[in-house]
Amino acid sequence: MADDTSASVITLHQPRPTKAKTPAERARAYRERKKSTLPAVVPVPAPVSTRVTPRPTEAVTFSVTPPRCC
Repeated sequence: MADDTSASVITLHQPRPTKAKTPAERARAYRERKKSTLPAVVPVPAPVSTRVTPRPTEAVTFSVTPPRCC
């Protein structure tokens, strides 16, 4: 007898073929699946509250060095 018996397995019951959907039914099913996967409410991130205080102009000092020549 054959060593490999997997090829000799025959299913006795096969499921009935499903009725073909019309294009409108197919589109409706797609839209329903799409709606079910989208989240209902998208959370908005909270704004970051960091205050930046500008330095007073009197406290800022500039040090400019003249360019070197040759």
